[in-house]
Amino acid sequence: MNIQNLLSKAIDKTVTYSRTSGGAGSILIIEFENKAFYTINCTWRIEDNGIVITTSWDDGTPLIGNMNKNAEKLIGRKLYITN
Repeated sequence: MNIQNLLSKAIDKTVTYSRTSGGAGSILIIEFENKAFYTINCTWRIEDNGIVITTSWDDGTPLIGNMNKNAEKLIGRKLYITN
């Protein structure tokens, strides 16, 4: 299965919840408006306009660490697949 098939239920959907760090470590949880959700339990990064804003190696202090503060920036945004 390729990544587009895996994420097909979330493409063009708005993120309603995004959380990481704390007791979850670097696990990233993303939920979408249609209740599709993904739990990412591997190395990951979040980019904004080609600039890395956080990774699974950043500060994981619960609620206030770099990982969680930047993961929350996904809320209200839509998922798009680019080549």
